[in-house]
Amino acid sequence: AYLWDQTVSDDSSHSDIIPFGTLYDRDTITKAINAKNSLEMQRICPSIDISGHGTHVAGIAAGNGNGNDNEQNTKYRGVAYESTLIIVKLKTSGGASFPTTTQIMLAVDFCIRKSIDMNMPIVINLSFGTSNGSHSGTSLLEAYLDYIAGNYRCAVSVGSGNDGAGFGHANGSSYPADAELAIGYPEPSLSIDLWKKYWDEIQLRISAPNNDMLEIPDTITNQAKGFTYRYRLDGTDIYITGGGPSPYSPFQEIFIELMGSEYISPGIWKISLEPISVKDGSWDIWLPSGALRNAQTSFIHASPDITLTIPSTAQNVISVGAYDSRTNRTAAFSGRGYTWAFDSIKPDIIAPGVDIISCSNTGGYTSKTGTSMAAPFVTGAAALLMEWGIVRGNDLYMYGDKLKASLIKGAGENVFTTASRAVSENTSKNTKYPNPVTGWGTLCLLDSIP
Repeated sequence: AYLWDQTVSDDSSHSDIIPFGTLYDRDTITKAINAKNSLEMQRICPSIDISGHGTHVAGIAAGNGNGNDNEQNTKYRGVAYESTLIIVKLKTSGGASFPTTTQIMLAVDFCIRKSIDMNMPIVINLSFGTSNGSHSGTSLLEAYLDYIAGNYRCAVSVGSGNDGAGFGHANGSSYPADAELAIGYPEPSLSIDLWKKYWDEIQLRISAPNNDMLEIPDTITNQAKGFTYRYRLDGTDIYITGGGPSPYSPFQEIFIELMGSEYISPGIWKISLEPISVKDGSWDIWLPSGALRNAQTSFIHASPDITLTIPSTAQNVISVGAYDSRTNRTAAFSGRGYTWAFDSIKPDIIAPGVDIISCSNTGGYTSKTGTSMAAPFVTGAAALLMEWGIVRGNDLYMYGDKLKASLIKGAGENVFTTASRAVSENTSKNTKYPNPVTGWGTLCLLDSIP
């Protein structure tokens, strides 16, 4: 029905609902699909999926199966293959790998407004995430998604991320504590996101591979106002920013950015946390997602828990982990819960996410792996539940928490739990539900229909 490309500039299409980018409607998209050749297609609709990620995800949720020939339309078609699609290609800027909160919120708002205009129920699929945040579900974006997920005739499905086996998370329940970090070569820059309770006052020290040490004044890191601190250690620039609680989060972030003149000094870095005045004692540190850093850059003593990416930690969305449907084993990479600080049950459910065949941006079909592939299985299943309930009149209230509850009710308990490299493997079928790996179990649409 619509394609909003936030990356293609066209001032003539801007309005209150589209403040930037270009909007293509059904007529334009249809003309492009029916164009004589690719050049004519791009002239009519110059929006291009370069990575193929969005095309693959959309194909799982709603592909019609006609990518090669009509004989294969049953084999490779998506879950809700007669659905109407609203697509937003998100914009990133300044070399960032993740769109801004504003860009995502505008995209979601656009989809909701158009679904209301078309008088159709909607499921929003978010197959992306970031490790930058408290993982507690209290960020501005997550608060917004919680509000949206409770809207009339709406549901939101979010992948839990692929950091379960990435050695990118370290934590502890008391002070003093040390977090040792191996930084590989070459690593031009690295962000380290430390979260603690604001009411715990600590002393922060950073040690470089050459044993030089930086001690951050506690008068800086324990204040309620924002702070910025800069230092140079072992040929590496260190930027420390953060602040106290916000109106929508009671926690404190200390954000550490390491930047080399060319590369960060490789070796073992250590972050030491010394107590000053402690009431709780818990702390967590996250690195960027594994795809955004050197393969050798990781915590020495890592934890696979709370490796959900944001915004899958939002309370009201349907958070989706991944499993291998051929072996009935959970995927080691699948982001794990529960949420930080509040222990909300996440993921909610798991779906197939290993070697999934779907549409390729170059034509035909291709195979991809990740929770990005698991989320659209749940998106398509939610669309079918809405069709059964709302469109066909069996249950006019099949949306929001009721839809989520139906999926949880039908979830299967039929997978082995495969742990990440950081912990041992448990092959017992006596897995308790819910749990931080599988949530409430595997997607089963048939058993989810009331």
